[in-house]
Amino acid sequence: MMKKLLHLEWKKLSKPIIISHILSIILMVVLTCTLYKNYSLEYDLEAWQIVSEYFMLILPLIVVLPSCWLLYYERKDRFILLTVSRIPKRKYIFAKWFIVAGHSFSIMFLTMIIGVIVALYIKPPIISNLSLIDPVTGELISRIKAYHFFGKMFAEQPLLYGFMMSVWRGLLGIVLATMGFVLSLFSRNIFIILSGPFLYFLLENYIFEVLELQPFKFANSFEPAWDINDQYPITLLVAPIIAVLYTVVVYFYFVKIKKQAIYEM
Repeated sequence: MMKKLLHLEWKKLSKPIIISHILSIILMVVLTCTLYKNYSLEYDLEAWQIVSEYFMLILPLIVVLPSCWLLYYERKDRFILLTVSRIPKRKYIFAKWFIVAGHSFSIMFLTMIIGVIVALYIKPPIISNLSLIDPVTGELISRIKAYHFFGKMFAEQPLLYGFMMSVWRGLLGIVLATMGFVLSLFSRNIFIILSGPFLYFLLENYIFEVLELQPFKFANSFEPAWDINDQYPITLLVAPIIAVLYTVVVYFYFVKIKKQAIYEM
């Protein structure tokens, strides 16, 4: 039953999901092969890191736009009411969320890991330019190893670092896509559904900048900042947890305060 239901939901969204994957991967490959030429780098993986900063800005859009619109239109057209007699409500909603979450993870993971492979093995190797002077010896040393998040792994095991970050960014994609999915359960405004996670991302970034809590921003969870301390792997979790809590609050606001049912429009 669940396998068939997931297959049906996948068929509904397969075209926009596949197209979004293809476009995202093409963009990653093209930018990874070009943008790095304007920078002075120490390691090849930095070419991927430069491009990742651009994907960080559009993350809430590429994980939401291809998939979170469907439930809105099924509610608007009252198609969802026709499923009640055939499919349990919870199973139907779970199947929809599973496809949304699967899309958000896969588009981020595949795009990122392909970018890593392109940066390490396909684009021409860079000419390493060490940028930090050892205050003791006066010799040039790697700023990446000294200050970057997991700098030694970044420099010596770049494929492993890239794989770990690709998985992590896939999970962050699920967090934001789930936020959009929850909005699609209740909102009567398609603009709010599709732009809500992006607006949250911008507002959260602004608030944390004003409060001078930059290490806790969602952006820094996606792309860990320089000059981090030993506690940073813990602070990396703060922004996703806040986003999850915000999503839970939104859900209970619609259910408990507005008394709004999913199976109505």
